Amino acid sequence: NCERDIDVCFAGTIEGAHSDRKEIIEGLQKAGLTVMVIGGNMDKKKKLPLEQYINILQRSKISLNFSNSSTGLSQIKGRVFEILFCGAMLLEQAGVDTPRFFEDGVEYISFSSVSDAAAKIRYYLAHDDERKTIAAAGHKAALLRYGPDIYWKTLLKKVANINIEAQLQY
Repeated sequence: NCERDIDVCFAGTIEGAHSDRKEIIEGLQKAGLTVMVIGGNMDKKKKLPLEQYINILQRSKISLNFSNSSTGLSQIKGRVFEILFCGAMLLEQAGVDTPRFFEDGVEYISFSSVSDAAAKIRYYLAHDDERKTIAAAGHKAALLRYGPDIYWKTLLKKVANINIEAQLQY
């Protein structure tokens, strides 16, 4: 129930192998948008305590994610789940992995270019009810499909199956 007083944030590394992220964020800033950039593992001085990281995601209206890894391959990041668990609207660079877990246009929004991202940010900041609906749908989907109850039940079931299989071998 935090006040969402941060329009757009990105929590992660924008240096080194992730310079494409920096280019996109700088493009958004050149388009007149304010993007808060926090954290990053490359510089230990920028790494945030978990509570501060969560607080910023909970205060964000829109949180960015980039689907490409440092090797250029598409992947789903833990950040996707963190953003959705914190109730922000996820705006993610289009990729092939996140749509396997969440529905684009319903539970999160994808973008294909800097201009597309800028247009979508402007749209969803101006259409608060639509942004809140998408954020709520993403939050609900994350909790129902991947929340702590599901996580622990799945983990314990796998461990139990491993133990049963090990016992059957003896």
